[in-house]
Amino acid sequence: MHRVGKTLIFLTLSFSCLRSLVPGVINPQQVVSDRLHRQHELFLVFDPKNLSHRFSIMYAQALWKRFKMFNLSVFGISTGNRQDTEEAKQLCRVSFPVIQDGGIKFIEKHNLNGCCGATMLVSPDQEILFKESELLPPELLRQLIERHLNMVEMRAEPPVWSPPFIEREIIPDFMIYEIDGQRRTLSEELKKLNILTFFSSYSSCLSCKHVSRLETLRKISTNAGDGPFLGVFFMEPFSVDDVKMIRTSQGWNFPTYLIQNFMSEENIFITEERLKCDPWSVLIDNNRVVIWSEYPGFSEERIIKEINQRISKLKTKLK
Repeated sequence: MHRVGKTLIFLTLSFSCLRSLVPGVINPQQVVSDRLHRQHELFLVFDPKNLSHRFSIMYAQALWKRFKMFNLSVFGISTGNRQDTEEAKQLCRVSFPVIQDGGIKFIEKHNLNGCCGATMLVSPDQEILFKESELLPPELLRQLIERHLNMVEMRAEPPVWSPPFIEREIIPDFMIYEIDGQRRTLSEELKKLNILTFFSSYSSCLSCKHVSRLETLRKISTNAGDGPFLGVFFMEPFSVDDVKMIRTSQGWNFPTYLIQNFMSEENIFITEERLKCDPWSVLIDNNRVVIWSEYPGFSEERIIKEINQRISKLKTKLK
């Protein structure tokens, strides 16, 4: 159980300690600047090869950009080497300071005794407000920061998840990457009708929306026959290895690609499942014009029904 409570322990981590944690990809001047201001400081220890950790780090970027004006600083502390850390930074599009090879020392220094990363929030007075021997998932990171920065009142009206593209808009000709490493543009893969599904995250539990969506795509594919192109896209921070493992475990044969994350910061910030679409499906034509788009709250049954209706109607029109 995660404890978002107040602990009367005082932070012993100083800038000299930060430097001792091997400032491989960190900007020392940025750390000094951040720590000279009286701010809440969020320290996140992560494994750059761990997909769940990368989800949390990417989410921390959205938190930091949203709340840094309210005196929040974020520091990532990687347990990996320089190359893995740099790759994770790029996949997560992180711009807050990140230290490489420092996670183990940080865990030992603060008696976190964990093998799954760590989370620590420190007040402007250097009091440890929260300490956990685990890297919190996005939803709990949001709750932690909102509670201690008194931001709860800002969420009286929940943020709204908006489809990246809606009917009649044109999807950009994104660069996409096959899992064998080949690079091409989206338009090179398109047919007259195309069902695209984008995953921002993934969970393999049988009741989770991600697994349910794959079954939905199988049903749509069976009904649609050989006509439409049906592609599955995994957005940053997924890596090729992540996608290969998921694809093998689920046993699907849909064309599968990696693509840059084009979700807005507002969409990334939203963690409640009922308020967002993850995965998000869309039906487009060969000119990349959106014919149908999924919205929050759509059930799998509704998605199947509406896509099948659009496909049948368009097939009749194209005859």
